[in-house]
Amino acid sequence: MEFLKGDAPNPDFTLIVEGGRGDITRDSLIVCKPQECQARVVFTELEATLLSPDVIVENTDDTDTSVRLKATTDKVLTSTVAGEKLWTVKTFFSENRNGRGNRINEQPQILNAVQDDQTLDQGENLIFQEMDFQVDLSGIICNEIPFMCFELAKNPDSSIDYTFETKPVQDPFVDCLSMEDVCKGVVFTEMEWSREVPEDHLPGTESPITIEASIDVEPYSRQVTGVDLWKVSVFASRDVNGNERRDPIFSDVLTPVEAATTLPQGGPLVFPDLETPPFEVDKMGCGEFRYLCVEFQKGENPIPDFTYETQSGEDTIVKCKPEDCAGMYSRTFLGGSVCISLKMEKSLTSLHFHGHGHLNNG
Repeated sequence: MEFLKGDAPNPDFTLIVEGGRGDITRDSLIVCKPQECQARVVFTELEATLLSPDVIVENTDDTDTSVRLKATTDKVLTSTVAGEKLWTVKTFFSENRNGRGNRINEQPQILNAVQDDQTLDQGENLIFQEMDFQVDLSGIICNEIPFMCFELAKNPDSSIDYTFETKPVQDPFVDCLSMEDVCKGVVFTEMEWSREVPEDHLPGTESPITIEASIDVEPYSRQVTGVDLWKVSVFASRDVNGNERRDPIFSDVLTPVEAATTLPQGGPLVFPDLETPPFEVDKMGCGEFRYLCVEFQKGENPIPDFTYETQSGEDTIVKCKPEDCAGMYSRTFLGGSVCISLKMEKSLTSLHFHGHGHLNNG
């Protein structure tokens, strides 16, 4: 900084600068102070990597999470940056891959004190090897948060005044991770069931059957409570996979109470006493009714909604079991009657009759 007399003061005056040495004439006062070169960082790319966990369950809170964050620098334009409270890393959920728009459950700083003060050396990248924080998905389901995002920025409380830039310009400087394979709700794995014909069933009449079914889930699966949660179908089939459906076909045998059955955390989901409408149970295993099948799936409009998957990736779980053909038939002949107990084995190429009869000639 230099201080001196003006070019044409009015009125004029004499300016004397004390402290001159030798023959040097001084007509101004100059003060200088040493200045440090201002630090500068130019980032080109941000990359987040999820370290743990493998699964984050919807509608849960305080899930311990660990992420690695690498910020690549322009090695020519970036100098050393050293000081305290240098960096800020925010995390949030977003509906957009670029993190723009509404931010869900934003956390303003997930760096610890050591990471916040981390020095960036010239010629190096800025890497946070392990950022530990907790994720809160209370009241949130997976399709509402398709991306988990991270934003790196200059800490407004930095102890030094340095320049923070991105090249090309990225404002904000964000990277987002897909939650498609991370966020889970309920994942069903397999189903077991058994059926019973009423003890008082009369051959040749229609009767309902009762079914006990149990559907297992992955151990991390959440609890589900509500209404219209599930759907169970029962049908006949020619093949063991249930692809060739035949009558009877009952699209949903659940009552409203059964459709509201609670799935406990970790499962299983149990239906102890499902009942079908009446049908000709004597035809089970006969003709094209080779297999009895039970199909399980999510309800069409559950309240509240939840994330549903099966281990196979299909929308439903189908399990079919073979049935034996067995029935009682009675025919009346002119001049008499005969009662025959009929049993048809599974093979369609042979019929075996077991029974007795009598002929009344009058």
